[in-house]
Amino acid sequence: MYIKENMNPKGWKCGDCVIRACAKATNKSWDETYQALYEIGFKKKRLPNDPCVYEKFLFDNGFEYHKQMRDEWGNKMTVAELADYYKDGNYVLAIHTRKHLTCVLLGDIIDSWNTSYETAGYYYIKELEV
Repeated sequence: MYIKENMNPKGWKCGDCVIRACAKATNKSWDETYQALYEIGFKKKRLPNDPCVYEKFLFDNGFEYHKQMRDEWGNKMTVAELADYYKDGNYVLAIHTRKHLTCVLLGDIIDSWNTSYETAGYYYIKELEV
């Protein structure tokens, strides 16, 4: 299921998908997440939305990296298919699509626009404590 949510405090649509997805995935505020990504990026001399920056942020918050998943026929999975695959567990995922990062929480895709039919690339996953 897709849930429309824009975590940007001003509601802007401004290319901040990494901040929004990481904030939702870690249950942190947009501001706190932006600050943390900025600090990592400053140390690495990269922008906050660079994959090496948000990967460090996600690793620091207990996420594990997974390569792109394929279905039983070898086809690349969509975001909706990957969300459905993990829907029965207590998982949160940050999924990289083509030039975008989206969040899946307990099987629901949570983003400012519907990424259901985008091809899911590599992703980060964390099992939630119940």
